[in-house]
Amino acid sequence: MDYKKQAATEAAKLVKANSVIGLGAGNTIAFLAEAIAVDDKFAATIQFVSSSEETLERLKTLNLSTKDASELASVDIYFDGCDQVDQDLNAMKSGAGIHTDEKTFASMADRVVILGDDKKLVGTIDITYPFVIEIHPAALTSISERIKTEFSIDSINVRKDSKGNLLKTIRSCLLIDIKLSAQPDLFLLDQVKGWPGVIDHSLFYDIVTDAILCGPGGIQHLSKTYL
Repeated sequence: MDYKKQAATEAAKLVKANSVIGLGAGNTIAFLAEAIAVDDKFAATIQFVSSSEETLERLKTLNLSTKDASELASVDIYFDGCDQVDQDLNAMKSGAGIHTDEKTFASMADRVVILGDDKKLVGTIDITYPFVIEIHPAALTSISERIKTEFSIDSINVRKDSKGNLLKTIRSCLLIDIKLSAQPDLFLLDQVKGWPGVIDHSLFYDIVTDAILCGPGGIQHLSKTYL
């Protein structure tokens, strides 16, 4: 049983005709797009937005309609995956480094739904995955030193490309991966987004409204407001 595909199929039931849907990145999101595309007439009424080039390419392959997010004031539902989601529906994303864009889409949405297998569910977000910050290049040293002062840190690494050059985001900013050595207070960790020089970070604190997770025990739908 492919639990990610099962979660995506369940999530597709939340999509209503004539809605605007935001999509993140990854295999589970690709499965969701495929599940929606099964009904051609229904899918033709939906408009999609995504910050992921890979997802946009998949939407085009499925002949699904896409919009430029800059043309929209709101999104009905935003779907994405994560590395971890806790019982309070806080989520950590550390992979692709497009969390700033994903948060922008999420902030536009009435409902933010995390999808995945039930191994993603934890009691509280822990230090298993790095905390990723997008920063202005000029703030690299100052932010790195402040992080060391305010949190227990195992390591800080600036992301580089395959040639060893500093990896730049679409805003020409840097990504730093922070490996924490002790469990942080999530509220305080979230406040890092307000530091001068920080664009945003990979902790989705008090943003997610739902999580649909599947595993051997079946489907779990955690929700703040819809159950």
